[in-house]
Amino acid sequence: MNAPAPLQGLILAGGSSSRMHRDKAALQYHGRSQLDRVFELARRHVPEVFVSVRANQTTDPTRAHRPMIVDSVEGEGPIVGIRSALAAFPTHAWLVLACDLPFLTDAALSQLLRERDAAGVATAYRSAMMACRNRSARFGSRRPEPRSPPIKRAAAAVRENS
Repeated sequence: MNAPAPLQGLILAGGSSSRMHRDKAALQYHGRSQLDRVFELARRHVPEVFVSVRANQTTDPTRAHRPMIVDSVEGEGPIVGIRSALAAFPTHAWLVLACDLPFLTDAALSQLLRERDAAGVATAYRSAMMACRNRSARFGSRRPEPRSPPIKRAAAAVRENS
């Protein structure tokens, strides 16, 4: 039986925030940027965390003090950040989080990691709202439900072509 791949964190912070007209990663939440909050949260669960950025964001003060993986292609969205991480570390598994998850909790991440399929390509919450507000019955089940998302096929294709 093979040992599970080493797990690393990837914070997707390479977006242009075009709908918000402000950098979501830099938004302050309880005295710190959303990026800093999610980065520190991830770091409590995995040994190494990177920030996914566009090439023109490497000197941005919100991102520059963190380890980065630069998108291999410009303007193609968050899947490029994931693809770039897979290409940079093809033997690793990834905990992938958006930079703008102010309600994500340690408990939700612990559950996702505890219930993930380490042999599979990907595990995700059925509902992002469940990951953030798992105590609210308004969104269905009171408990996040890890499952294999459509990204599983994309990740497998990236690994095959790397």
